[in-house]
Amino acid sequence: MNMNRRRLRSAKTYVILGVSGSGKDTQAGLLLKALPKAYRISTGDSMRKMVKRKNAVGRYVAGVLSRGGLLPAWTPIYLWLAEFAEKLDGDESVFFTSGPRRIEEAKLLDRFLNDIGRPAPVALYLRIPASVAAARLRARGRHDDTPAAIRGRVAFFNEHVRPVIAYYRRSGRLIEVNGDQPVLGVSVEIKRKLHLR
Repeated sequence: MNMNRRRLRSAKTYVILGVSGSGKDTQAGLLLKALPKAYRISTGDSMRKMVKRKNAVGRYVAGVLSRGGLLPAWTPIYLWLAEFAEKLDGDESVFFTSGPRRIEEAKLLDRFLNDIGRPAPVALYLRIPASVAAARLRARGRHDDTPAAIRGRVAFFNEHVRPVIAYYRRSGRLIEVNGDQPVLGVSVEIKRKLHLR
């Protein structure tokens, strides 16, 4: 195995999963501060950037999202590949937030990482009761955190993301974290389970 391949194999990739309001972005931010070479990939942020470009893919993504539709599984892979190509040397730790959110996406991510020489990702599941997540979302006061939208996000999580969690559990790549505790407590538990100081 050549040196570049070895460097890539030592790189860590994590997927942070949890219902909306579980603290995925907050915990990813804390992990970025704790690790010297780490990068966060947010599918949502990548999609918003793509829509702003107003090219063919951006218009397609905007159209599907405006209708409340579900993008095909290739869309996140396309966005993730663009992020990897643009920003990463290859040996950084990478944290995915807001994806993969469907089984097809999780399998494509595994394949993509294998193809570029990185190990399969480990999933961190921030386990939190839906009622607590809903209360957190209401408290943050964003205009799109309406009761109907919150119910829709919880329903999406139950239908699509729970099978992804089961997929990672079956493959022995799931770390469950109690997300129903103060932010610092969640961070300490994650670092302990990832063997970080």
